[in-house]
Amino acid sequence: MSEQTEITAAQNWENLLRQLIADYPNRSSTEWKRDFSSLEDFLNSVRSQRSKWAELMKLPAGLPATAKQIEISKADQCQRKITFTFCHEMKFSAWYQPPVQKESQPRFPLVICLHGIGGSPQSTMGTDQRLDASYHRFASRLTENGFAVVAPQLINNFAERARINRMALLLGSTIWALELQAIRTLLDICLEALPIDPEQIAAWGISMGGGYTLYLMPLEMRIRAGVISAWFNHRVSKMVIESTDYSCFLPTEEEHAFIPGLLTQFSDSDLISLICPRPVQVQSGRLDDIASHRLVEQEFRAASFCYQKLGIKKRLEWNLHNGGHELDFEAGLRFLRSWL
Repeated sequence: MSEQTEITAAQNWENLLRQLIADYPNRSSTEWKRDFSSLEDFLNSVRSQRSKWAELMKLPAGLPATAKQIEISKADQCQRKITFTFCHEMKFSAWYQPPVQKESQPRFPLVICLHGIGGSPQSTMGTDQRLDASYHRFASRLTENGFAVVAPQLINNFAERARINRMALLLGSTIWALELQAIRTLLDICLEALPIDPEQIAAWGISMGGGYTLYLMPLEMRIRAGVISAWFNHRVSKMVIESTDYSCFLPTEEEHAFIPGLLTQFSDSDLISLICPRPVQVQSGRLDDIASHRLVEQEFRAASFCYQKLGIKKRLEWNLHNGGHELDFEAGLRFLRSWL
């Protein structure tokens, strides 16, 4: 009896919570009061939501975010390794590479290249070819097309992310918040120590790195354009509605994906509205089972509403390519060239 009761109770709670989560559209319409009278009015109307998102992505109290012990060393003939300490004694590393053809430019456009689960900065550069079918050496290819790139090392496996996230949760933070602050501190260093044009900064992430791009840009206004590959989704469905049409996070090991408060008011489309009016390209693969293309299209339409109302609809683009869980380099390159 007790076993049956426990199962039934768990199922009842799950059904209730799923219904509450699925009621997201009603919560969103209550929380978001966007004003499209002008761009200035629009930005003012989403200011409180930007502050709430910053609160969700905050560091534990008392943890300093300023960098110290900064070291930029030669990694190989082309790359430099950036290492710094922040948050007391936390060490963080990234790899920087300038454009192949530097010409006479005093400063370069910069793309922050963000890897996914199982990936690394070397995956983005193409020196670790195990994921090249997904990453397509996109960071190094960007350097061949006039961009400088910086690729930070993120925690890249489920077990370590879950362990760090559990500890961060006890302090009112998440692994996402910790690494987002590290990326922002890295950007500070790049602008101070490297020949980077502050008006030409973009972020491009794949899979989990696409999540970091989506979560970073509402907080970091210095990033002028973004490419989100293999992440953008109908977040309610992706998190809690299981289907044979796509993979759902709920039954998986990806505990880190469950950010406290995320679906109170921060779906993917609502987060895009905190990036607006900056240009964003969303990339999805027709053969990628992380999402239903029908649901992604629905979410993209919701995201595009703000851009359309402000008369800048060309700044938000959905690239539905014929591949799988991968990025489309040529489409992303074209987009960045158009907007940086």
